[in-house]
Amino acid sequence: MATAPPTADEAKGRCRGPGSPQQHDTTSGDSGKNKGGKAKKAMQHFAQALQRKVMRRRIKALIASKKTNGAKSGSKEQRVDGDGDDEEASSHLFRSPYVPTCRAAVEEFLKIAHVGENDVVCDIGCGDGRVLAMAAELGAKGIGFEIDQELHERATKMLAKEKKALRERVVIYNQPAEGARLIEALQQTTVLFLFLLPKAIRSLEPIILAHMQPKTRIVTYTFRFGDSLVPVKSINYRSSVTPLRMYEVPSRQKRS
Repeated sequence: MATAPPTADEAKGRCRGPGSPQQHDTTSGDSGKNKGGKAKKAMQHFAQALQRKVMRRRIKALIASKKTNGAKSGSKEQRVDGDGDDEEASSHLFRSPYVPTCRAAVEEFLKIAHVGENDVVCDIGCGDGRVLAMAAELGAKGIGFEIDQELHERATKMLAKEKKALRERVVIYNQPAEGARLIEALQQTTVLFLFLLPKAIRSLEPIILAHMQPKTRIVTYTFRFGDSLVPVKSINYRSSVTPLRMYEVPSRQKRS
């Protein structure tokens, strides 16, 4: 019975024999490494782009939510801009959707502000306390204000997992940033971190400049510190949408 002639691949297989190496094996290692490196870089670029996109979406949601809430509360926010005595209005001002600051951005903040063991870092609207915890890892003391009960509990639980020496350097108040406690905190603060909406920053600006010491540092994430100060240092963290800006508190003569 006639058989069909062997195919080209079968013929090559017979010529090589069972112990002969495959022809493409000589270069498969190098090509695999190249492909692996390219794939890794592509994934890194994709992750960074995705993070920027998520961050922009969260910030837009934050602003939209604030506008919606502001339209509902109306007269309350006007009282905050006036004498600031209305506690309910002041509390409302800081009730915003939580947008966590990613660890890499916190690391950049700590670098730009040169945070060290002689510093007292204050974070208004500190969320889960990650900024203060990372500052404490460098030996700094931390003071935080967080109005949201759930976030305050989360921050407390996170700190409870840290070493005792670190825990003792951080205190987080579950209250609005206002009154005697805020003034006392600002008088101790050498580095103030703010990731708040512009309206909240403007509301805090007078009390910050009145009670922080000259040459102490203010670092804002995403939004500017009003119009009264010019940044002494600014970096675009991953994109122009999320800049970090550092300001220095001027002497009291220049504030007037």
